[in-house]
Amino acid sequence: MAMSALSMGALGMAPASASTAVRPAGVPAGSVLERHNCAVIHVTPNGHEESVHCADIWFKAIPDEGGIGDVFGGNEVYCQTPGGTLMDCDSITEEAQMTSPQFPGKAYIQTGACGTVIGHSDCGVRRVENVTPSQTDDPNDNDNDTCVYTGHAVDDVVETSDDTTAAGTIATGPFSIQC
Repeated sequence: MAMSALSMGALGMAPASASTAVRPAGVPAGSVLERHNCAVIHVTPNGHEESVHCADIWFKAIPDEGGIGDVFGGNEVYCQTPGGTLMDCDSITEEAQMTSPQFPGKAYIQTGACGTVIGHSDCGVRRVENVTPSQTDDPNDNDNDTCVYTGHAVDDVVETSDDTTAAGTIATGPFSIQC
């Protein structure tokens, strides 16, 4: 039984695309994508265009520090064909966030926008990706606490070729490390 990309997205599964293998600018080489969650937030009535958003958690271990390292929240927002080929969105505004219960009231945030319809540069045939500043664990703090991080793509707004504006928020599952 075949599932459409829309139904897969509604289940929180990654739609067909190559986005899961791309390390965005702002994430250092050697980082590992620990959590990735995507959903389709709109499909044009003719079925030729989907807008998708994803939330990510990236981790880069500090060598010889026993699993301690830098954690980055990230997001991706893009338009694609049902077959997964990237295409131009008319506009995108989005915000990547990373939160942790160990740091209440503090969110690491990075925002972005593209699209001439909102007065920014054209989105182009690409994803809009943002990465939060890192939360760096202190390798000299040996209290063996566990920190839990969640990545968020917050209030993503995408306008597609059918002049429909769709919005959504999505989060990753938690990622735990010694901190």
